[in-house]
Amino acid sequence: MTSIDLADVDFQRHTVRIIQKGGQQRRCQVSREGMRAIEDYIEQERTKDAAKWRASPALFLPAATVARSSGRLAPVNVNTIMAAVCQLAGIEGRTPHSARHGMGVHIIKKTGNPRAVQRQLGHTNPSTSMQYMQFTQAELQAVLDER
Repeated sequence: MTSIDLADVDFQRHTVRIIQKGGQQRRCQVSREGMRAIEDYIEQERTKDAAKWRASPALFLPAATVARSSGRLAPVNVNTIMAAVCQLAGIEGRTPHSARHGMGVHIIKKTGNPRAVQRQLGHTNPSTSMQYMQFTQAELQAVLDER
C-alpha cells in the first residue's frame, strides 16, 4: 500500500501494479467494488490531501493535517488506520496482514484453487499458498456428511 503510486492503478483493466519485496513488480487484480472504493477515495479524500502533498505520486496520501511526511503513508500510519477501523467494528487482534490472509482464505473458499491465491498474493513458492487451504473440523464433517 505504501509504495503504490496513482499511476500504478489501471482503471480499465482493474489492476494495480505492486512492487514486491526485492523490487519485483506484478499486476494485482482488483474487484469492481475495490476499484469503486479507490475511485471514491481519489474523488473525496485524495483531492483534499493532494493540495498539501502536490509533489507526491503516491496513491494513498497522508492527511493534509499531518505536519511532517514524505508525502506517502508510512507503514505505521496503515497500522494505526487499521487499528482504528477494527476498534470501530469491535474486532480485536487484526492487522493489515490479517486482511491479506483473509483475501487468501476468501479466494480459496470461492475457487478451491491455490494457484489463484498464489497469483493474487504474489507467492513465489506454491506451498506458501497451501496454508490458506485449512479446513476446520466442522467444515470437514459437513463435506463428509453431504449426500
